[in-house]
Amino acid sequence: MGQVHAARHKSGKIVAIKRVRNTLREDRLVAGLLGDEARLLAAVSHPNVVRVLDAGTDRDGRPFLVMDRASGTPLHRVLAAGPLARDRVLTIAAQLFAGLGAIHAAGIVHADLKSHNVLVDDIDIVTIIDFGLARPIALSSDPDAPLGLIAGTPAYMAPELLGGGTPNVASDLYAAGAIVYELLTGTTPFAGSPAAILTRQLTEDVEPPSRRAPRRAISAALDAVVMCALDPAPGERFASAATMAAAFAAATGQRRLARGSEIR
Repeated sequence: MGQVHAARHKSGKIVAIKRVRNTLREDRLVAGLLGDEARLLAAVSHPNVVRVLDAGTDRDGRPFLVMDRASGTPLHRVLAAGPLARDRVLTIAAQLFAGLGAIHAAGIVHADLKSHNVLVDDIDIVTIIDFGLARPIALSSDPDAPLGLIAGTPAYMAPELLGGGTPNVASDLYAAGAIVYELLTGTTPFAGSPAAILTRQLTEDVEPPSRRAPRRAISAALDAVVMCALDPAPGERFASAATMAAAFAAATGQRRLARGSEIR
């Protein structure tokens, strides 16, 4: 929906400017989403979340958003190069949970969390980006609020969203679980076309990470953490990103492992 340009601020700093894509310049809904993105992102301040610097409207009346130019490679491209070492998995996951916790603490649901929207730089610093579908938590929990736009990437969408539900904290945690699953196995829980993913969500159980990637020797404790995050019932998932982070740490931090030992 948007296009992003690199630019140089008058201070000399390189920034990123997000605008509505030219082909959608007359679309009021898309323009409204970008305006909402600027307002919501301004409420978050965390080293693992992209920082907004300015926002406004250009001469054509289209909103724009100025952000730090986050460095790094999208996580899905990092994973395409092959399985990550255990320490990298733990480092990236911990920062993902921390950034998501800060987003929720600011009263925001990301609503489009996926490995494409997680940047990883050369020293494995994580930055969560792209708040184009974000919304206030209060709106997500209001049963009388209009559903609005139903959008996202099916491989990371919780079952309730595929059924037309409203994005909320629980669905963000499902997406985080899908990313951790991808970190551990190299694949998302369900893959294929949107229709295929919907069918599989309704008819199949998620295969535990240890079965999907048996050579990774993933422990039962870590399996349990991931499967809790991916539970089809929102109420059975973790209560918060902090709770999920603590469970993940407990499952992986029992002792330092020698090379070749199982991930636990």
